Amino acid sequence: MPSSSPTSPRAVSDRVVFRPRVLLVFASTVSVLFVAACLVGWSALGAELRAQFTVLQVATLLIFLVWIVGLMMAMALSVVVVDGATVKVRNGLVTRRYRAADVRAIRFREGDPWAYLVLHETDAEGAHRQRQLLAIQTVDRGRARDDAARLRELIRSRR
Repeated sequence: MPSSSPTSPRAVSDRVVFRPRVLLVFASTVSVLFVAACLVGWSALGAELRAQFTVLQVATLLIFLVWIVGLMMAMALSVVVVDGATVKVRNGLVTRRYRAADVRAIRFREGDPWAYLVLHETDAEGAHRQRQLLAIQTVDRGRARDDAARLRELIRSRR
């Protein structure tokens, strides 16, 4: 069984998980800084000016704060899970499941921002459908190339 070191996907029995590392660190840091800046800005307004805000205005500001942080973290928590003969892909808020047999290839060429899942399914023009794998991103450098190769190997072995 592969180790669960920070440089390799986590394996739990037959389950292997791939996650973006740089994006997760970046989004977490920016989220914390954004929330801190909002709190500092709110307190810098002073009690007299803060008292002029209505409950609806404060709620609107809070909703925007939660929305921005939520979207950043949803993208950063993208994941690819290979469990048996199933490949689960969560990109942001959308989760899709595929059978390993439905996957034609994993494409991760030089210059691609992230890896792609190429399916046997074709569109109206006859091109194979592709799905982005935000969990395997170029910014993770060598680790991303290793993860794409490992994912190819896992899918090939589970068809």
